[in-house]
Amino acid sequence: LAGAGLGLFGLRRLPLNGRFDERDRLWAQLKIVTGRGVTRALLLRGGAGTGKSTLAEWLCDRTEELGIGRTGKAGHGEQPSKHDGVAPMLGRMLRAAGLPNQTVRWLAEQRLRALGRTTPRLWHAIADFVTPPLGPGPEEGEGRAITAAYLSAEAGEQPLVLWFDDV
Repeated sequence: LAGAGLGLFGLRRLPLNGRFDERDRLWAQLKIVTGRGVTRALLLRGGAGTGKSTLAEWLCDRTEELGIGRTGKAGHGEQPSKHDGVAPMLGRMLRAAGLPNQTVRWLAEQRLRALGRTTPRLWHAIADFVTPPLGPGPEEGEGRAITAAYLSAEAGEQPLVLWFDDV
């Protein structure tokens, strides 16, 4: 590690200190979702640099660490990138980010079969949404329907925490 120094700085997450009231409120809402099987939408408001993303990341991390549910993050930066939006989020949830369409289709099939969804049309649609084939991809409304179908399948098994950053 000689000479690594500051090159390692960005690889380590800083702990979330304080913010106990905010964390308690977020956790209470997740407990309601898991206990009653209801849906909740939460909006974290505040100025830039006040820690909204850090709180959302904390909730997602704890949800995954404790096995309470699954999480997904869709970023929406000022300068859009190929990593922003819902389609890349689905790719990450399938652990298929950057993989070819055929592999994404196979992963979608495996995951959806495990969730009790055996509709080939859906896993083909998900693969084409996550990694569009040459030519036009799905239309906007179709992309929403594909997303809703996949997230519905995921949420049927356990709670799902979705983080839409910088919307």
